[in-house]
Amino acid sequence: MSAVFPPAFADLEPLADWALDSERARNRKRAEASPEELRAVYAALEPRIRDVIGSFEGKTLEDLDDAEQRLLWLSFSLVEVAFAVEKYDAEGRVPYAIDLDQMIPLHDL
Repeated sequence: MSAVFPPAFADLEPLADWALDSERARNRKRAEASPEELRAVYAALEPRIRDVIGSFEGKTLEDLDDAEQRLLWLSFSLVEVAFAVEKYDAEGRVPYAIDLDQMIPLHDL
């Protein structure tokens, strides 16, 4: 079996279930996660994000292999998690936000 992420990011493999291929799935994962889980994801991924982004330097989306694609999806999850951790003290469901079932990104239609 191949690695979940590129070898340089093997330490992130415990976060593999956060490498979700749609914005809706990432939002739902964040909303259903405990504050402790959100903090753990943030603590593991935030210090590595510059390296993750740098690993895509000079590549197009079409150039990415499966492991790199999963790493990209994982990096997108940091966007969801960071806001919850930094702004809402790791509360998965953002107060006063639209219900997740009502928000459908156009690219998910």
